[in-house]
Amino acid sequence: MKKLAIFTLILLLPILLSFVFLLTLGCGEDREIVTQGASVDGYRIVDIPDPNLRTSIAQVLRIAPGGAITAEQMARLTQLAAYGGGSDINWTGLEYATNLTELNLRSYNISDLSALAELTNLTSLELWDNAITDLSALAGLTNLTSLDLTKTNISDLSALAGLTNLTSLDLTENNISDLSAVAGLTNLTTLNLTENNISDLSAVAGLTNLTVLHLSLNNISDISALAGLTNLTDLHL
Repeated sequence: MKKLAIFTLILLLPILLSFVFLLTLGCGEDREIVTQGASVDGYRIVDIPDPNLRTSIAQVLRIAPGGAITAEQMARLTQLAAYGGGSDINWTGLEYATNLTELNLRSYNISDLSALAELTNLTSLELWDNAITDLSALAGLTNLTSLDLTKTNISDLSALAGLTNLTSLDLTENNISDLSAVAGLTNLTTLNLTENNISDLSAVAGLTNLTVLHLSLNNISDISALAGLTNLTDLHL
């Protein structure tokens, strides 16, 4: 009886091995489709090569590590935060997140912001600790109410002049000396200018909705421009 069982197993073994091989081959083809990003079940797969960005997006969308992320799922994203750890960013795939309202990209080595220009639904944007020099891509993000550009190496604020819906603007630890671009941002209630090269405060004289104004670690000697800011409750000099 035992010999018969062994003989049967020997006969069936090649068939079993062939089945396993075909199954493995099929799975490999599925992985290739997802990787190349054409479509799965009619949904277009988005290529997101930046590992930190992909991990953060997958977590928000509750997708298993390595799982396919579709254009339809990206369009459902409204909030996203990713930490770069000082690495360069690859923006590929983020263009599908057209309904993002809150985006936080801290500690990447970001210098080019052009990929953000199409994300016009953004209301909150944090780019803390990056290497930005040109803010022109933000000029069209007129729905922004909160913008954090702390420690981003910026000096030219002219691109922000039209962001009149801003209520909170953080420009801590930069190379700013000219504040003329903020003069028209009259909805601001919070403005942080700590650790810059500011000496002239005349541009903030008309920001009468300010309740919080931080000006520490600058080159300020004349604060007469602040006399009309009667709503201030938190002033750091």
